[in-house]
Amino acid sequence: MTDDVTLVDLAGEELATYLVHLEKSYADDMHRLGGVPIDEAREKSRRSMAELFPDGQPAEGNQLWRAQDPEGATVGILWLARRDDGAGDPYAWIYDIEVEESRRGQGWGRQLMRAAERISREWGLRSLRLNVFGDNATARNLYRSQGFREQAVQMAKDL
Repeated sequence: MTDDVTLVDLAGEELATYLVHLEKSYADDMHRLGGVPIDEAREKSRRSMAELFPDGQPAEGNQLWRAQDPEGATVGILWLARRDDGAGDPYAWIYDIEVEESRRGQGWGRQLMRAAERISREWGLRSLRLNVFGDNATARNLYRSQGFREQAVQMAKDL
């Protein structure tokens, strides 16, 4: 598949709808995949949203896009941010790559990863980073296939 994805700024009602979805799904993922108690996960998600989207708009350095196919149909979302590790080495951070459920397995995730790399280079950054829940084997395999390597692994055991 060639790179047929087009990125369009996510704004207005589309952004507002995404933020509602994001807050809920992040809390659900923390609870289901990270073992965080649901009330704690919801509060942490709410705080993260307030910090990352003050007044419902992306904080400085954050950019969100709706990804669409050549016919203009939505295939997913890409959210990138410019970050600095404190050592003077800025990098791009992938907060979210989400492919519409009906479009999964068709190569759109790979195209969004390539778009993230391209944008990061355009921003003058030399590193692209992300976090993924350990139980998300599909995403982990995608990231590995795109040259990402694990830097840390956090483990837990329910008792």
